[in-house]
Amino acid sequence: MNIKSIINWTILLILSIIWGSSFILMKKSLIKFNYLEVGFYRLIIAFIVLSPFLISAIRKIQKHHIKPLLIVSLIGTVLPAIIFAKSQMYIQSSLAGMLNSLTPMFTLIFGIIIFNKNLNIQNIIGIIIGLVGTYF
Repeated sequence: MNIKSIINWTILLILSIIWGSSFILMKKSLIKFNYLEVGFYRLIIAFIVLSPFLISAIRKIQKHHIKPLLIVSLIGTVLPAIIFAKSQMYIQSSLAGMLNSLTPMFTLIFGIIIFNKNLNIQNIIGIIIGLVGTYF
């Protein structure tokens, strides 16, 4: 195995730990904070971490894309952060993680039904790999 493969597997492992632990950390933080605070703290931390990329990204945005980007960011980022924090008050962290792992499958289903996208083998293989990874 070459050094690039080792680095890639290490990054994947670190990201898996971070992503998987977020539900446990939400559960623990709900002891001290309410669900809105937890949701917005997650968004603020993500903003701080990603802020070095902000200037170059803003320069690439065209004026007519601003409104759709705001709508997508609210629906795809802000609402899930708040809803996941609220759900942690009622369900176990492991169940929240399993439900979150179904997101790609539902995205594919909505893409097929709403946007008339074609189903291809790469999408199915990707979802199967993700679900197998969630199982382990």
